[in-house]
Amino acid sequence: SDYIIPAKEYSWWENQFSLSTAGSRDLYGGVNYTIGKFYTGDKNSVSLRLNWKVSVPLFVGGSVSRNKINLQEGSFTTDIFQFNANFLFSPNITLYNYLQYDSQSNTAGLQTRFRWIIKPGDEIILVWNSGYSKSDKRFIMSENAVRLKLKYNIRF
Repeated sequence: SDYIIPAKEYSWWENQFSLSTAGSRDLYGGVNYTIGKFYTGDKNSVSLRLNWKVSVPLFVGGSVSRNKINLQEGSFTTDIFQFNANFLFSPNITLYNYLQYDSQSNTAGLQTRFRWIIKPGDEIILVWNSGYSKSDKRFIMSENAVRLKLKYNIRF
């Protein structure tokens, strides 16, 4: 909210250097370093991620990213923390949980998604999204929404 970027057409480039391990392992991760143009200035980012296939039904993962933004209007740094925990009850029934926090806006978001594949092409998906704002020393829910999605294929 401290910076106003003029409304016009922007184009920018990025170079990314990555090092990662194979995702087929039980414990895997990686690191990325990105530099490039960003709106009226430039951006440098460092990201670290670590994922763990705990056992057949449970997967946990997380990442942290630090973004240093230098604009003509000013400079700032933001850290983004992400965490997910997924439960794979069967190939057809899953529960995905995703939590993210942004240090610049002091907000967090949570998405929980239950997916049941009745048969290929026919699914029931229940999604809960919620947003949290930091007030004093605690987070307060600022928004939430529940959505039910039904997918049905008609074959002929």
